[in-house]
Amino acid sequence: GTGQSEYSYFIPEKRKQPELSLNHPDPGIKIVDARLNRMPIWGGRVLLRVLIEVKVNHVMSGNIYSVIFEDILNYFQIYSKIFEQVTSLTPVLDGDIFHYHRIHLERGLRKNAVATVHHDLRNTEKWLNQEKFLTHYARCAHVVCLNYTQQKQLAERGIKHTSVIPHGYNEDVFKAHPLTKVPKKRSTIGVLSKRYGRKFKGEAHLYELMKRLDPDFVDWVFVGKARTEDALHAERLGFSARVYERLPYRVFGALYQQLDALLICSSYEGGPASVPEAIKSGTPIIGMPVGMVADAVRDGVNGVYLTGDANKDAEVLMKLLGDGKGIYQLQKNMLSPNENTWLISWRECIDRYEKVYCNVLNLEVKAQA
Repeated sequence: GTGQSEYSYFIPEKRKQPELSLNHPDPGIKIVDARLNRMPIWGGRVLLRVLIEVKVNHVMSGNIYSVIFEDILNYFQIYSKIFEQVTSLTPVLDGDIFHYHRIHLERGLRKNAVATVHHDLRNTEKWLNQEKFLTHYARCAHVVCLNYTQQKQLAERGIKHTSVIPHGYNEDVFKAHPLTKVPKKRSTIGVLSKRYGRKFKGEAHLYELMKRLDPDFVDWVFVGKARTEDALHAERLGFSARVYERLPYRVFGALYQQLDALLICSSYEGGPASVPEAIKSGTPIIGMPVGMVADAVRDGVNGVYLTGDANKDAEVLMKLLGDGKGIYQLQKNMLSPNENTWLISWRECIDRYEKVYCNVLNLEVKAQA
C-alpha cells in the first residue's frame, strides 16, 4: 500500500475549522489534509477526517515460523483501518510504530516501541529470559497483555503502561449457534493444540487424567501436529479417539460443535487462541486457571478449573461427564449474553491495537456525538 490511510482523530476544540493546517508533534507524521465531514462510522458521528501517512512495523526478531503469529499478522492486514502494516525480522528505517513480538531477542528498541506479551510470565524455561523481557517492557511506550494475570504481574514489577487485549475469534469461521446438544451418555473431549516434546501443553497431566477416566463415558478428539501419539495412547487405554494432525481452519467452527468440552491442561499459557473460539462456539472449557482461561472461564458456570491433582481433577470430570447432565448444564449456561462479555472478534482486537498506536503517537480517536 501507499501508507496513506483515512481516519478520524481528536482535534482540540479551539482548532475546529472547516479548513485546518495541522502540525503533529512528531515531524515524521505527515498530515496531508484535514476537513470536517460526516463519516458513516462509529454511529454516524460528526468526525474530523485526516489523511495521514503512518506505518506500523511488526518486528519478529527471529526467523522462527509460528502459525499463531502468521494468523495474527494476517488479521492486522485484513482489519487495519488506520495504519500501513509491515512485517520484518529487524526494524525498518521508516516505521512510526515498532511492534515487537519476540522482544527478548532484541538488544535495543526503536522509538515508539509497543510489545505484546505472548507468553506466561511465570514460565521459567531457560530460553525465556524473563529479566530481558522485563527490561525491554519497561522501555516500551506501551505493553499489551493477553490476560489480566500478565498485567498484574507486570504492575508488581513497576510496569504499568499496559492494557489487556485478548486474542479474538474469526467471524467467518465461528458463528453463534443455538444449543442443539442434548444430555448423552458419552461426552466428547477435544484437545486442540500442537504437541510439544517438552510436554509444554500439559501432556503429563493429560495422561494421568486418561488413566482415571472411564472409557464408557468419554471419547477423545485430538487436533494438532504430533497428536497421533496421544490418540494411540487413548486407544490403548480403551477409549475411542479421533485425530487430525492437519485440519483446514475453515472447518474448526463445525469441529467445536462436535465437542462437549475443550480440555486445556497447560500449566503455563499466554492464551491460548482456542479459548475465544470455544467460548464463541458454546463449548465449555476444562482447564488450568492460567492465561486467558482465568479471564474467560467462571468455574462451574461456563467451564471447570483443573487443580493439577490428577485424582481430584478426574473425580470432578467424572461427575461432570458421567451422565452428561453436568456438561449439558454448562453448555446451557453459555447461551447467556453475560457469559460472552469478555469475548471479542479479531476485528475488534485489531481496532483496540490501533487505538493503542494512536495513543502512543498522541493521536486520540474523536468521540463527539
